[in-house]
Amino acid sequence: MSQRLLYPSVADIFASQVVKDSFQKAWDDSFPTPETCREQGGFIYADGEGFRTFHISWAPPGAMESQSRREIDPTKSLSINLTTPILPDSASANAVLVATFHTHPLSPDAGGNEHPSNADMDNAYYRRMPGFVVSRSVLYYYNRVPGDEESDHRRRKTDNPNGYPRWAEGEFVEPQGAFLAGKIKWRPTSASNQRD
Repeated sequence: MSQRLLYPSVADIFASQVVKDSFQKAWDDSFPTPETCREQGGFIYADGEGFRTFHISWAPPGAMESQSRREIDPTKSLSINLTTPILPDSASANAVLVATFHTHPLSPDAGGNEHPSNADMDNAYYRRMPGFVVSRSVLYYYNRVPGDEESDHRRRKTDNPNGYPRWAEGEFVEPQGAFLAGKIKWRPTSASNQRD
């Protein structure tokens, strides 16, 4: 029988109404005007019994882009900076960062990509932290491989409880398929300024 991990799984996190409401808010805020969109997102913390009480903090929004952009210019790709976790005011001092999330609001018809990018999945590995992408059609997650108790063990021993787990000196290795991406059958309701 496998040991239950200390920190919540992707399914545990998604089961929270606080988290679902935050995904919807991020989606709504991704369309500030009828002409523009930008990535929105933030950090999911957990505390309480079994680390199953969730709290959200927000990253600064990404740069705005036209919703009708059709050219793919890698120097202008939508992005958001999730490198500096922020402990929410509502969380206790022993809260732990358990996931990140952000939106991919640009329509595929306008050159957008709904899936987690390679950078998103690499970040899940480097940060030892699952992430979610809120898209038009489905909720994506990207994560370390399931059953990776060693990652959970490292998380418990971290000296950075309110942020990303630190790599021990000499421990870092390049990603070698140590993540997984999947879908959850959930999608946000259309935002008032969203173009389809």
